[in-house]
Amino acid sequence: MRKRRRELAQSGDIAFLLIIFFILLTGLPTLSRMDVTVNQQEQLSGSSQNATYQILLTSTGELYLEKIALDYPTQLKGRLASFGDVVLSIEADTSWHYVVDLLENLQSFELSSLTMREIDK
Repeated sequence: MRKRRRELAQSGDIAFLLIIFFILLTGLPTLSRMDVTVNQQEQLSGSSQNATYQILLTSTGELYLEKIALDYPTQLKGRLASFGDVVLSIEADTSWHYVVDLLENLQSFELSSLTMREIDK
């Protein structure tokens, strides 16, 4: 009889801990914007250093730089200057592998800052 009571108490403790966990989990705010700052190296003189580029990544994987469609990734390298600020807008239903692929390509540029934001269609 004592073993049965102990097993029931352990199940009750686990259930209580799960309830607390889910209550705390639902109270956490969701992340809708993330700022990423890349270490900035010494800048050379030139007007392209302070340029801010607007990049849009659609849910189908299409890439737009300043509202101009790009043949990604070949045209991206020719259009994006080093040391620029980049604002990357990503449609909400974009597959994660498109985002990871673009971020890997952006690593080759010497960007002063990268701001990512999620947008609705």
